[in-house]
Amino acid sequence: MKITIKLKHLKKRHGGRDKACDPGLEYFEKRFGKKLVINWTLDKQVELLRTNTEEENKFLFWLVRWGHLPFIYVMKGAHLSGAYLSGAYLSGAYLSGACLAGARLAGANLEGAYLSGAHLEGAYLSGANLEGASLSKASLAGANLEGARLAGANLSKASLAGANLEGASLSKASLAGAHLSGATMPDNWKSVVLSY
Repeated sequence: MKITIKLKHLKKRHGGRDKACDPGLEYFEKRFGKKLVINWTLDKQVELLRTNTEEENKFLFWLVRWGHLPFIYVMKGAHLSGAYLSGAYLSGAYLSGACLAGARLAGANLEGAYLSGAHLEGAYLSGANLEGASLSKASLAGANLEGARLAGANLSKASLAGANLEGASLSKASLAGAHLSGATMPDNWKSVVLSY
């Protein structure tokens, strides 16, 4: 799908909201001039998410948030290892079997995301919102989940060996059959999870 985004449209009120913020407008003009023309496909989205710098991906999600770029939430099996996705809005994304090993997802919103069987080994998820996410059979070995919100998340049979969950919110999370050897857990984790 070919999409054209014009700077002049970004400067106008959009959908009852104020115009886009000045830093975003300045970045757009500096990077693309007066317009951006892109052939938007799932492959292109995954390529950009994987190869963009953190600043470039922040801009990509800025375009999505303002409704100028449709985000493709079904990314089953996508290869996003090492991607800069800090602060990304991935609520409800379908990432079953996706490879996010070593990805930077600090502060990302993955609420209700489907990550069953995903590879998140060594991923940086500090402060991420994973409330209600499905992480059954996901590999989170060595991942940093410090301060992450995992309330109601399904972590059954997930591998959390060596993961850091210090300060994470695990209220009503399911840890049935999860592998926890060497994991750093919050002090009260046994009293708040559904099963362990």
